[in-house]
Amino acid sequence: MDREELKRLTKEEKGRRIREGVKAVIEQVLEEEMTEHLAAGYRERTPSRRGERNGYYTRDLITPAGRIAQLRVPRDREGTFLTEVLERYKRMTGEVEEAVLEMYLQGVPTRKVAAITEGLSRVRIGKDAVSRVAQRLERSSPPGGAGLWSWPTPTSTWTRPTSR
Repeated sequence: MDREELKRLTKEEKGRRIREGVKAVIEQVLEEEMTEHLAAGYRERTPSRRGERNGYYTRDLITPAGRIAQLRVPRDREGTFLTEVLERYKRMTGEVEEAVLEMYLQGVPTRKVAAITEGLSRVRIGKDAVSRVAQRLERSSPPGGAGLWSWPTPTSTWTRPTSR
């Protein structure tokens, strides 16, 4: 692709191509992780092989580039393959989650966070997802109340004024 072709692309088309590139890279890394996990490539028979492939499942992932739909994640027959690229049950990358959390901590209402993320990346993150991110943070704060969610105990030296 040369400069002239790049200039002619619309913003949406550029975003789509970026998402396609990100999807291809993630899927390639997942395939390499599976090959390493099984100690054998696709249809490769070796004495050191530790299992067999069992197709793919698809999932969506929300990234700074937008929603990547139908990401193919390989699985093994025993169900022991865990990827380092994608956290289990997580649908947002760390960068997106951090941005959502920062908005929440700044006091932006959860419904507005959804509207803001939709405006920035054309992906609407629901108010429930924002609440789950906040709950994860709350659970990760240290025991005893210390951390982001602990507030100092109010102390006051104020006394009621007396009339003269």
